[in-house]
Amino acid sequence: MFKKMVIFQGCSFTWGQNLHHYEWIKKKDVIFPKNFFTWPVGGETRPRIFDWSFHEKFRDAKSQDTWLKLRASSVLSRKLKEEWSCVNDSENGGSNSDSIFSVREFVKTLHNHRDNFENPYFEVPKKCVVVLQLTHAGRDYEGEFSNDQNSPTWKEESTHVLKTVEKIDELYEELKEQNIHLITWSWPGDLGWLTKDKPYSCGIRIGEEVFDSFDEAQLYSSVDDNNYYFVNEFLDNPINPNDTRLDKNWKPKHDVPITINQSLGMGDDHPSKEFHEVIADSIYQRMNELDLL
Repeated sequence: MFKKMVIFQGCSFTWGQNLHHYEWIKKKDVIFPKNFFTWPVGGETRPRIFDWSFHEKFRDAKSQDTWLKLRASSVLSRKLKEEWSCVNDSENGGSNSDSIFSVREFVKTLHNHRDNFENPYFEVPKKCVVVLQLTHAGRDYEGEFSNDQNSPTWKEESTHVLKTVEKIDELYEELKEQNIHLITWSWPGDLGWLTKDKPYSCGIRIGEEVFDSFDEAQLYSSVDDNNYYFVNEFLDNPINPNDTRLDKNWKPKHDVPITINQSLGMGDDHPSKEFHEVIADSIYQRMNELDLL
């Protein structure tokens, strides 16, 4: 059995949504006509390229292979070579509560195989790492999540976000007792900022810069994008990402296209293949710092 294992858990950012576009871009005019459909939220219209259900019939063997190869879990697997097994246990969607639950279930399965002798040759990996990607805290919040410190519901919202951090702390301690290392990185700015000094935080490492979150890395890329979602209402003076980009004193901090749209000029705001390489390298560096390599 595998002596060393890395388990990836998270939402669509870890699962690799829309990495198929790196194959589809070659025939985009055929697959994605420039017509719009009504999005179920707020009645807004969005192009077909955002409609994941519309993609299903175009996911052939070649684009599936591209998707698998470009994911951070696969990139890290190639860097670690055959000594480590990298398992992507994520799904396309989900909340932080879902991801934390799935981590516990996966680890429980490892122990059950050993304790119940379901496989007499099975051993719990001697070195085991869980890579947990943090998603938007509003996904497991009961009620509308305004993400605005001026909102009348901000007290409840902020408490929910802080409790999410507590849940990650608890998971870290649980895994530590089992000699399993937890490494996290964050999509949203608030959770990235709140966990940046935690022993499990990896950060987004690009050159000499370390960003707290995917959204912050996107904000400071030299590559233009259509949307910037950086939000951190825990700051004393929250910034508006679009205003930040337009400020005359704003300067980019790196040249990596963070979103698929930045990378291809089409697609959406999920991580680009370049970002999957960045996060795989960031995890690799963190594993090295933990003397795992």
